This record gives sequence, structure tokens and C-alpha cells, in this order.
Amino acid sequence: MNAIVDTRTPDPKKFIKGATGDWEIIIGLEIHAQVTSQAKLFSGASASYGGEPNAHVSLVDADARHVARDQ
Repeated sequence: MNAIVDTRTPDPKKFIKGATGDWEIIIGLEIHAQVTSQAKLFSGASASYGGEPNAHVSLVDADARHVARDQ
């Protein structure tokens, strides 16, 4: 797995003084999207809405390879 490396150079002039030390404000952005597809990208399982819990899950979705390896 690739680690995310922060290559920024913090600017101490932009730090906020705190009781336990200086703080740097970092604002992140999280985006959610609804895709209108009839298939999943890495799985052959159905992408339909509804159904019983875990009815639209394949071995790839559940990552069951770890379960089989541990037995």
C-alpha cells in the first residue's frame, strides 16, 4: 500500500497559538457521488438497490480471501 506523504512546507506565521502548542489549520474536502450504473467496478455482484442485507455482495466485495487464509 502506498503511504500518503505530506510534501508541504508549513508556514509558522500561519500557526495558531494553543495551550499545548501551535496548531496548523488544514481543511479537507470529501466528495460523495451517486453513480447510475448497473454494475460494480471490481465485482460481478449486482448493483441493484434493495434486497436482503448482504444479498449484493461477492467474494471480492467481502474480501473473503483473508477469511479463507486464516482457517
